[in-house]
Amino acid sequence: MKVLIAGLGAHREFGLMTLRDAGHYVGVLDTPDRVPVDLCDWWAPADVTDPASLTAAALAAPASFDAIVCWQELAVDAARQVALTLGVPSPRVPPGVFRDKAAMHARLAAAGLPSPQLGCADSHEDALRLASTLDFPVVVKPADGGASGGVAVVDDPTGLDAAIDVARAHSLTGRAVVDRYVSGPEFSVEAVTWAPGDTTIVAVTEKQTTAPPHCVEVSHVVPAALRTDQRDAIVRTVALTVDALGLGAGVTHTEVKLEPSGGVVIIETAARPAGGNIAKLVQLATGWNLYLAELAAVTGERLQPQVPTAPAAAIRFFGAMDGGLVVRPRYPIARSPEHVRRYLHELKYWAPSGVRVPPLRGNSDRLGYAIFAGPDEDVRRASADALGLGPEVRP
Repeated sequence: MKVLIAGLGAHREFGLMTLRDAGHYVGVLDTPDRVPVDLCDWWAPADVTDPASLTAAALAAPASFDAIVCWQELAVDAARQVALTLGVPSPRVPPGVFRDKAAMHARLAAAGLPSPQLGCADSHEDALRLASTLDFPVVVKPADGGASGGVAVVDDPTGLDAAIDVARAHSLTGRAVVDRYVSGPEFSVEAVTWAPGDTTIVAVTEKQTTAPPHCVEVSHVVPAALRTDQRDAIVRTVALTVDALGLGAGVTHTEVKLEPSGGVVIIETAARPAGGNIAKLVQLATGWNLYLAELAAVTGERLQPQVPTAPAAAIRFFGAMDGGLVVRPRYPIARSPEHVRRYLHELKYWAPSGVRVPPLRGNSDRLGYAIFAGPDEDVRRASADALGLGPEVRP
């Protein structure tokens, strides 16, 4: 099959290798800095937020594509429009719902599903009015951003103006939304929708983040450590969420929190495979390949999981809380504890030595990662002790 990825996003090597290994011809449209050219059969530069740019590039390709998918948060609506224009199967995503957090949470509220959103703020006055409806802290985020950029937890009114400015700068439409802050553990849910009302929950991923205000994700574990009743509540709520948002076919990545009361709150849902190498963890621990499942759903087929590699998988990201000069370690694996070496599945650095990096404020500021696979307790322990594998960052 000839598959066009109209909007690749960052660090999607696993997805590209998955499609290539399955025998598919792979074309990619995105900015040149994002495209690993050795992992695709054809690529071209394009503005992934502009349907006209994507359409023109797709029409200039040396092949006619059988399916179009999108793995880049900001490009979902544009990619769907290109697919409709060209008459090619793609994820069946209603326009303006998954990309716009205000529209998304309006649908959730109308369906009686648990949403933390207070409203959309086009000005500082709007934000203050929304935040004043309850006690601080609140969360300010772009209405249509991605990769956690421009998101901040605000503890009191004095920090609201700056947070609104940053969020609006990260928004394609210059808007920010204000949510109540939900305390409690955070999870993501990976799901495949084969047809309207027919959704399979593939995995629940446990997350660890830095402290507010930025709450950057620093580790994921699959499967999440949950009681049966907690997992059932999350699965049920996410299945209802996907239905309420109108997804006809494709994959979703839904972020949720469990409140101290036990309630499930939907933070947001993306109509694309999860980033942060969650898809690789899911395949290792469950046998489900989200990229192949997406392609199957888009083309009207179904897929079953393969045999898992291990009972659990985890990723630990490296980052510099205060920024500084990157110095890669020499022989990091040999100097690591035995349990870290034993369960290490993959180690990668994104930042070369000698580069000065900014403080860890979003997912794009992470410097690399280590992935572990094995028994649950061993994987969790190895991930917790993995920071010695990461690069040193000097002031």
